[in-house]
Amino acid sequence: MLPVLYPTYERFAIAALIVKYLTNLMKAYSVIQLSSTKMISSRNSQSLLFWIKESLLPVSLAWIPSWIGVSLRRFFYPYVFNLMGRDVSIKTGIEFNHACRTQLGNEVHLDRNIRIRCISGQVVIGNRVRIDQGAEIYCYSKELFIIGDGTKIGSYCRLSGHGALSIGRHCLLGPHVGIFTSNHVFKSIDTPINEQGLIGLGVVIEDDCWLGCGAKVMDGITIGKGSVIGAGAVVTKSLPPYSIAVGVPARIIGKRDQQDLT
Repeated sequence: MLPVLYPTYERFAIAALIVKYLTNLMKAYSVIQLSSTKMISSRNSQSLLFWIKESLLPVSLAWIPSWIGVSLRRFFYPYVFNLMGRDVSIKTGIEFNHACRTQLGNEVHLDRNIRIRCISGQVVIGNRVRIDQGAEIYCYSKELFIIGDGTKIGSYCRLSGHGALSIGRHCLLGPHVGIFTSNHVFKSIDTPINEQGLIGLGVVIEDDCWLGCGAKVMDGITIGKGSVIGAGAVVTKSLPPYSIAVGVPARIIGKRDQQDLT
């Protein structure tokens, strides 16, 4: 990569060229935006603007490594997202789909190779959220996917579905946790399951919960405040606050608000 092959002074020169290129790109974007009302086809102009925001800018910036890339993305990505707070750190290789429906709070950290796809609805990521390498967020719902302030999403987690998702503040999700906000309908034996549609009841994880490595949460579940879910557990029923649950399916083995955990 360029930062490895070139000495320091040439890295700054290359960075300056990249900044100049992107600045000219944004000037062109502004001209297109201002002149779009004068174009014969407003649909074509809007498509061009969408392509610049969704494809050209992210592709131009996503590969740039080290602090140079983080700084450039911090400067230019507010043009891409619906809302982007201050001091956001976005690493390389991140894929966005419909980033205009995604909001990032202050001091958010997005690690390498994350995928955030918001097909409908909105993804709202709160302040000081950290999402580690390889995590995937697929929002197919017309509702909201909300990740509360101070929550940590571990490596290779998957948050996906057609129902709403609400993860509270200061939660911990270990690596490979899966949260699924929809299920296939399989009532009829005469129709293939993949043709019977989906139901999306949604998932709620309240504040200060810890989900261990590989835990799975199924659609329609509420996990109460302060609960702990053991590694590899599959949560198929809602849990009251301060539960300690393990196993497949998950069962409560204790309560954090009681002294005797048996």
